Formats: sequence, structure tokens, C-alpha cells
Amino acid sequence: VTMDDWRWSLPPSELARNPHVGPSSKARLVKQHAALRKCLAKRGVTLLAPVAQPGAFGQVFTRDPCFAIGQRLFVGGHHDDWRHAETDGLTDILARCESVIDLSGDGATIEGGDVMVVDSGRRVLVGLSRHTNAAGFRKLSAALAQSGLELVRVPHDALHLDCALAPLPNGEALYTTEWLPRSSITVLARTFKRLIPMDRDEATRHLAANLVWLDRRTALCATATSKTNALLRKKGYRVIEL
Repeated sequence: VTMDDWRWSLPPSELARNPHVGPSSKARLVKQHAALRKCLAKRGVTLLAPVAQPGAFGQVFTRDPCFAIGQRLFVGGHHDDWRHAETDGLTDILARCESVIDLSGDGATIEGGDVMVVDSGRRVLVGLSRHTNAAGFRKLSAALAQSGLELVRVPHDALHLDCALAPLPNGEALYTTEWLPRSSITVLARTFKRLIPMDRDEATRHLAANLVWLDRRTALCATATSKTNALLRKKGYRVIEL
């Protein structure tokens, strides 16, 4: 995919709001994805892959079609039609789960990148955006009505909430002011001990918040987010750069 392809397919306003969008190389993506799988497997992580669907290149974003809260797996509803095939690839994974709840249909859209379980599992942050709407939030809220969990709405302008907010194991969180309105920052300030603004360039161009925690002291981060990685190391965390 070239930059001209993006300019042809996305309006200028969308490109301006998503500075991380740019040219991509199939060979480079395959190489990077293989490195990620190798890194995870080396550290004892069991890998579950969806069943490959023809043309569903979005399957590499495995957080979005389904997500776990406690011992239940929730199947979401994609906003974009071209991503619906990803749900068909979940058959083997759904068969492994005792409790599966389908949130799709009735105009509801909700994607896993907008769902974060925090506060030792007692609170669920739900990002409201282009990909997750109010109907999706209501469906999830109804499904969890008897669970005792608190659901918190967090409107944002990022691709997903996990691109604008990075909870840390110590109760703090990294965030980007560019994609979170003041009202959402106020809400998040009641959830976390401290909110730490991220470097603007790393947050918007390289999605520095979109990291992965292997355990309470080890995070997988991008090589391009050197300032964020240094901040995490200063706090005593181990950073593995990919």
C-alpha cells in the first residue's frame, strides 16, 4: 500500500486525524509479525490463531473482533463492512470457551481495542469512537449488569482507546492529549493514580500507547517509541523492543 493509495481512499480530514497512516510493505509486515510470534512463544505465551479468511487482512488486529472480560469471551460488532469476515475466523477459538456472548447486531458496534479491564478487574473502560458506538456500550452494559463491574464511557478521537491510553501495572497510565477530550481526561483521572502525557510525535505517529504487557513488569514496545520506552524503564519496567 502506497501513500497515494491512502490519499485516494481516505478523505484529507481522516488522514489529518490519523498521522500513523502511511505506506506499508507486505514483506516487512510478514517479517515483523513473525518476530512478534517468536518473541511471545519464547516467553511461554500460548498463541491462538483465528482461521484465516480470504481477503480479511485485518485479522492481524486480533484484539478487535473479540475480547475477554473475566472468564467470558465477547464477540463484538465491527463498524466497517470489510472487517466482518474476521468474526468468521473465530470458530476454533469460540469452541474453546465455555461462555461466549455475542454483542453484534441491532446497529451495535464495539471493537476490542476500545475495551480495557482495569482496577484489578473491577472496572471496564469503554472507548466511544467511530468504531464503538453508544448501542455497543449499552449491549455490553446489559451483558455485565449482574457482574458488579463498573463500566465507564471514555469518548476519544483515536483509532481505538488503546491507541490513546496505556494503563500501567502500578495504577498510573500514559495518555495522549491529542485524542482525548478534557471531559475524558477528567473521568480517567478518577480511575488512575496519575495520568502521564506521552510524547506527541510518538503517541500519534507511532501509536506508543498501543503496547503489550507480558506480565506486571515486562512490556513489548516499538523500537520507534524511544522516549516512551525510556520512561517505562525509568519506572523500573523491563521493555522489549520490536
